[in-house]
Amino acid sequence: AYISIDSMIEATTIDKPNLCRACFDGEYPMDLPDPELLGKQLLETELAAGPAATAAADALRRP
Repeated sequence: AYISIDSMIEATTIDKPNLCRACFDGEYPMDLPDPELLGKQLLETELAAGPAATAAADALRRP
């Protein structure tokens, strides 16, 4: 089955100018960083350094 991009956008109930459609058409509303700055390796690097090395360390200690 084929669903047009316009139909998928309509199904979101968000006005087309206010919707990031990158998941539907691969067109991002802004430039993406270099590929080496994207991906799960960023999280793995932070986790390897330990929670104290991240900006979220304080939030992790709070309930």
